Amino acid sequence: MSVHMIKLHIHEESDLFSPMDPDKKMLSDEVADYFERSILTMGKSKKNMIQVYSDTPVNEEIVNGKIRDYFHQKEEDIKHNLKTRYLKSAGLAIFGVIVLAIWFFLSANTDSVNLEVLSIIGWVAIWEATSIIIIQNQELRYEKKLYKRLFEAEINTIVNREMS
Repeated sequence: MSVHMIKLHIHEESDLFSPMDPDKKMLSDEVADYFERSILTMGKSKKNMIQVYSDTPVNEEIVNGKIRDYFHQKEEDIKHNLKTRYLKSAGLAIFGVIVLAIWFFLSANTDSVNLEVLSIIGWVAIWEATSIIIIQNQELRYEKKLYKRLFEAEINTIVNREMS
């Protein structure tokens, strides 16, 4: 089994967090970007490991928890986004089917430009619903998998005793 390692060196615990976050709940943009870029270059491995090297003693439980919380929250945000998009696509599909049913019913009796507009609106709504499900959500599903891999990664914190 291949293990892919992401190594991060910090000087102290506060280096992990955004300077604008006094509660230390969010990873800094640089740290989050580093983790995301690293997991992208790894390919598909069965096991991922994050090693955080620190020059000073850190609270390992807090560091590991904050890293996991960050990636879990990102994954949950994407799940919510996907759910919203699926509801939107379902609404568009239903709207498209209703419009096309009206068009079909009315087109049996008359022939007009307005009916052609109804036909176009119905087909565009159905196409947009299909596009959301098949094309637009693909990137979000991929990102969700990446965040899940980071969330599930084993995290070790190591204090560099020789440097402190």
